[in-house]
Amino acid sequence: MCMGLENRHLESDTLLPNHRDILLVNALKDLTSDSDVLAIYLAGSLARGTFDN
Repeated sequence: MCMGLENRHLESDTLLPNHRDILLVNALKDLTSDSDVLAIYLAGSLARGTFDN
């Protein structure tokens, strides 16, 4: 049963890094265009680019 579940989600899981990149770009675009935002701090695996894929 676990194998079927893993295989069923394998294709969608491979797309997650791309969706994450799109979300990050859009969030940064939104934050940098807001004059009330003074700084943006990215830390941890997101800043290093070593998050789980």
